[in-house]
Amino acid sequence: MSDTANKPPSEPQIKFPVFPPGFHFSTLDEACKLTLLRSPQPPSTPITSGPLTLLPLAAAYFSAFLPRDWCIGFVPHGGYLSSLLTRAGLEFLRLLPTESWGTTLTPSFRKALSQHIHPLKFQVEFLRRALSDSTCTIRVQATKLGVSYSVLSLSLYQLTPNTTPPLHYECCTGYFTYTNIPLSEPISTSPTVLLPHEYSIPPLSLCTPIISNSTNTRWRVCFKKLIYHIPPTFTQNLSLGLVEQWVRWADYPQRRVGFFPHDMGYICDMYIPPMEALLQANGFGKGTRWYPTLGYEVELKSLPGDEGLGWEWLFMRVESRGVRGGRLDVRVQVWGSEDGKGEGEMVLVARGSQVCLALSGEKNAKGRGEKNSLEDVLMCGVLQEVDRREDSRKVV
Repeated sequence: MSDTANKPPSEPQIKFPVFPPGFHFSTLDEACKLTLLRSPQPPSTPITSGPLTLLPLAAAYFSAFLPRDWCIGFVPHGGYLSSLLTRAGLEFLRLLPTESWGTTLTPSFRKALSQHIHPLKFQVEFLRRALSDSTCTIRVQATKLGVSYSVLSLSLYQLTPNTTPPLHYECCTGYFTYTNIPLSEPISTSPTVLLPHEYSIPPLSLCTPIISNSTNTRWRVCFKKLIYHIPPTFTQNLSLGLVEQWVRWADYPQRRVGFFPHDMGYICDMYIPPMEALLQANGFGKGTRWYPTLGYEVELKSLPGDEGLGWEWLFMRVESRGVRGGRLDVRVQVWGSEDGKGEGEMVLVARGSQVCLALSGEKNAKGRGEKNSLEDVLMCGVLQEVDRREDSRKVV
């Protein structure tokens, strides 16, 4: 019998994104470029509800292009889409005093809204996969406009070309809260108690750059937007579902642009996947996997010392507490220093949490509406077995 017959079955053939020579790899600012749409317009007539006549809430529409280089495989990265929605909300508040849907507000109220430049928190639900290399429409609806805080409802739609007639699909939707942190936290009236971090943060000087294999960077295309420095305990922690990493924009030496509050949607969702090593440590081998997000939340805790420069380096601690039925939860903490360079006292910058699915990479390249492959069904069983093994080993 030949050696070939004794080889274990190989991984399903996975398609990888291909970029032609001279392809322009965009920055996050370029990938989040928005265009205000004059049509469709928000409703101009009052909304009647029983005996009450309510004024229509302000709404606006933006268009954006989703580039290929901000994807996992072929699907736009959820953290990138969250940052895109975050910026659409900021643009809505910036334009509110001058557009027709904001002229009914008093001048003092419009001024207060224009100062809501910090995305305090958001929660996003991902309903359907978005299509890369295509345009999308973002609808921004004012749910609550206030002097101190404003809450906006945002939804991202795309036109699906595979249906006749074409239909608009809602890909993701969420609520975003905006404020001005210094103005909303007057020192004389608002108590502030800061607790130290409950674990030691490895100094950046003791960490080394990670060397990613070509398969990982070919699949996780937007992974290359950052550089990652890891502590000496990285491998040991990874097998327990824990990732510690320092990150910086890969093009920082050229652009000298740091991280800003409106980037936290992307940052809190861009890390070395802890579940990859956890699966391998439990004997399930290597494979190209995809972790699409179901629900995602981020809360901003502090601002950079210099809001014009942002943070050059940020420290991230990522924990996955287990897998059940093909679903996994991830919690993220992001820390930064006053000088933005990772030196001196560290403060909590943001918290993030999400619930993801664990699927084979084969599913990523499929179009909307196609059935799960046998590999995906088997993967759910594999992950349940991982969870049983974890329980038996008392790994928490």
